[in-house]
Amino acid sequence: MSLGRRHKRWTEAELRRMNVAVIGPKKAPKPPRDPRIFGGFCFRVPWPPSWNNATANTERGRIKSRAAKAYVRNVLAALIEQNVPRNRISHPLSITMRQHANNSRSDCANFEKLLVDSLVRHNVLAEDNRTIVKQIHIYDCERSETPFIEVSIAAVSAN
Repeated sequence: MSLGRRHKRWTEAELRRMNVAVIGPKKAPKPPRDPRIFGGFCFRVPWPPSWNNATANTERGRIKSRAAKAYVRNVLAALIEQNVPRNRISHPLSITMRQHANNSRSDCANFEKLLVDSLVRHNVLAEDNRTIVKQIHIYDCERSETPFIEVSIAAVSAN
């Protein structure tokens, strides 16, 4: 049975005049901005195995190879050694990878997936989907005796 009229929605000022406690802020507070991500940061990680060598096909599907699992452990050691913040960044960001290889025959796109997955696994990034990782830049730099990848993470606009 309806009374045929709508309930009045009281404003905050009216509730205060009636001595009714108003609970909570008007709007949810914005999460604090982490100065390390909005200023960006940079670190080095060891050279990963190629994505072609990082997975193996089995009857149950694809699994990570021993080389890939060892690389994920090596990334963790590099992150700890360089004091990289591991606070699950969930802001839109850009990842820049500067590859210092020891030969010119390697495929530059085969390394990105395992590296970004390692960053998610070790809580540097919350996810590796398109809402967070907006841009990925890969550069081939000068050759090095011991190959490595220099990774830079910086904030980008949400658009």
